[in-house]
Amino acid sequence: MKRTNKWLKRVISLAAALTATAAMGILASACHFWFAQPKVPADLEKFRNRK
Repeated sequence: MKRTNKWLKRVISLAAALTATAAMGILASACHFWFAQPKVPADLEKFRNRK
């Protein structure tokens, strides 16, 4: 029983670490797509409201 518990704790810790690493990798790419702003074409720039 002790051997199984020790093995189970290691597997759970490894799974948590892998999940956290994957989440950080996904988060970096998601932030890039969320905050990336495209260039505004010059023809549309004249319609911008500037106060």
